[in-house]
Amino acid sequence: MAGVRLGVRGADDWLDLLFPPTCEVCGALCGVGRQACDDCDWMTRSLAAPACSEVGRSRCMRCASSLPNLIVELGLEGALCAACRRNGGPRVGVTVCVGGYGDPGLRELLLRYKHAPRPGLARPLGRALAARLAGFEAERPAGAGRARPGPLIVPVPLHFSRRFERGFDQAVGLARAIVEAGFGELALALRRSRAAPPQGSPFARARHRNVHGVFAVRRGAARQLAGRPLWLVDDVGTTLSTVSEAARCLRGAGPEFIGLALVARASPLNQKLGTARSVSLR
Repeated sequence: MAGVRLGVRGADDWLDLLFPPTCEVCGALCGVGRQACDDCDWMTRSLAAPACSEVGRSRCMRCASSLPNLIVELGLEGALCAACRRNGGPRVGVTVCVGGYGDPGLRELLLRYKHAPRPGLARPLGRALAARLAGFEAERPAGAGRARPGPLIVPVPLHFSRRFERGFDQAVGLARAIVEAGFGELALALRRSRAAPPQGSPFARARHRNVHGVFAVRRGAARQLAGRPLWLVDDVGTTLSTVSEAARCLRGAGPEFIGLALVARASPLNQKLGTARSVSLR
């Protein structure tokens, strides 16, 4: 057995010589067993938070916006933010995220993913999201007397014109990476029936008008969605109007549960800062 292990280790060493490990962020050579080089390591620390969900602890259960310090200190499990208490929040049961868009490392990773562009960054971002989702699903109660159906991972798609412009669909890349990390089953169940105007306004009411009716369930997908838990996947959420419209569209197929998985939860202010930074990456 020791000889087998030695042989496998020797094969790995030869592979490292033939195909040296490269940084997932910038593509530079990095040490064996590392996913990022020294220059980019600070960014990947944003993905190394505990695998358990932050929902119900420091973030609003419904929309994942940060809760006031007083609520966090009181330890109120499942607390809602003021906006969700007042308006009901997005049309999802819960929102899970890796972190806040105000985190410099996480924001830089997302900007490089979308605007550099580096589609390969979907892998580490998707792995981090899969860990958050697995932590949440482990705590979610199953129905009495029956096995819980496996979750479906549904990306919030770009319109084909935006996908052509960018070269790839960032939400689909994240969804595939989540499934490759061992969580859920991919379901490309949504399509954009029309392109929405640019989401330039930070106000929720204007954004809701922009995205009303832009999604449709793909032909034949409704049967797959019925009775299954769904996780909508997107990269960044600000007002959550787009994902809320996607959830409204999916609800007609009769899923058991609809949740939202985001890499980062943003406020209108730090989303503007990120937009300004993206210009320098193009």
